[in-house]
Amino acid sequence: MAPSQSRFLVYDREVFLLACTAGEPGFGTSGNTARPEDTDAPPLGAIVWREELGRDWACPEPYLACVEDYLALPGRLPGLGTPITEEELADQFDALVSGEVEQLGAELTEAELGEVILDALTPLDALLYDGLDERPLTATVVSRVEYEGYTEEQIVLEDPYVGEVLAWLLVPDEAVDSAILPLHGHDQWGDSVLDFMGGRDYPAAGYLTLNVTFRIDGADEYEDEVARALLLEGYTLMSIRIYEQVLARRILADRFEDIEHVGIVGHSGSSAATNLAIRVHPPDAYVSDLKSDYDEVNGGVLAIDQALPALHPYADRINDLEAAEVPVLTVPYGYEDEQDEIIAFFDSTFQR
Repeated sequence: MAPSQSRFLVYDREVFLLACTAGEPGFGTSGNTARPEDTDAPPLGAIVWREELGRDWACPEPYLACVEDYLALPGRLPGLGTPITEEELADQFDALVSGEVEQLGAELTEAELGEVILDALTPLDALLYDGLDERPLTATVVSRVEYEGYTEEQIVLEDPYVGEVLAWLLVPDEAVDSAILPLHGHDQWGDSVLDFMGGRDYPAAGYLTLNVTFRIDGADEYEDEVARALLLEGYTLMSIRIYEQVLARRILADRFEDIEHVGIVGHSGSSAATNLAIRVHPPDAYVSDLKSDYDEVNGGVLAIDQALPALHPYADRINDLEAAEVPVLTVPYGYEDEQDEIIAFFDSTFQR
């Protein structure tokens, strides 16, 4: 069954605008007038904003300290996955590396493809559609630095399902109506696309800029442990990747009510994730630098969230980005020299 229109409208509704007072240092110029009071627990549905400059993030080391949060997901959303045995998972991996899996779904509409993705990525359906707007979320500003033309904040998002997520927010000094989420690839942090891939050009071009750090993303033994454990429980690490970019979009909508357009720039693993996400939580425009066959198994070691046996048969259809219902720009991998083209694409798409 294709997703109903009402299913996507959950993201078009106005969320709780408990934002910080306009004109306060580092809190943007959106015109919001209410600042939430600090409380020990967020009220149901509200996003509570706090400021604790200098506070440590619970995951200072991206591979070690955050494994438990990810492994706890089946217990936090129980009963959604269908567990399989080690032998069954090994058989699925063998099928991936054999190259003998038939490609399916060539005739699927985008809505039907969205259903396939939701069915394959447990518990993405529950994370995105089961009371997202009512789910408590705390956003704590832990660092603030002023640069020429914009202010950079580091924000810790505290979510009941995935724990603490670190985000970087770049707020232009002038009021803006559009935002870009440049998302990093494997073995990177959230500021990688800012410091090495031109992300700091976006505030100068008039875009609010926000990204997150994806934990357990080293394509190493820690990612193998988490991705494998979740697959055995019938869950997927990719669900968390997509959900965490949705959390970033949720705090944008909450704090900056004047933002009318949101674009995403994917790099590497984040392109592989967002090629899926645009079918279930579409932004207004998207830039991709990678397509995946979702068969990333190397010598029996998973090591990466893109080993997805349930989606590999649909890889060709997923990679048909021209069929997407949002504007998509495909750029060379890494896009270091494509920044002007990317900004021009968003400018044109958002009619700025």
